[in-house]
Amino acid sequence: MPTRYRAFVHVVTHARAGAGRSELRTLVAVRGEGRPEAPRSSISPVSDSTALVHPTMPLERRVDVRQLAWAAWRDLVADQIWVATSGKAGIPELAIGAGGPCPNLGGGATVQCTIAAFKALLDGVFHPLVGNNRGQLDLSEQLAISLRASPVSGAILGFPGS
Repeated sequence: MPTRYRAFVHVVTHARAGAGRSELRTLVAVRGEGRPEAPRSSISPVSDSTALVHPTMPLERRVDVRQLAWAAWRDLVADQIWVATSGKAGIPELAIGAGGPCPNLGGGATVQCTIAAFKALLDGVFHPLVGNNRGQLDLSEQLAISLRASPVSGAILGFPGS
């Protein structure tokens, strides 16, 4: 039987005069009540499906950072971080504004917030970090993680240009 997670997506957009708009989508999923026992996160730029890479891959090997995704899974019981080294991930938008504006924004808020729905996909090969140290993978162990979820609730957070 598949493991069930509670998840949300948040999209952060920045608009700067002369620099255009940048966007970063993040999926956070947790399993367990109270203190989560296994959080999973996936970070994907604008594309709906893109290649997973290790976040410390040398810059000269990255084709275009906007076309890459990162994913990690943390086992809180074993205190072990697993990082994706290959595969694909995506967080495409399904419906924007379906739930209206985000609740509880104060009158002086400098962020624009809209409720949205997303689809989430992840097919990755994960390796544990040696001693949870960034960049040191234990290649003798691997874990395949596959995820399909729809709809996933979320919010789009916009920060106007300065």
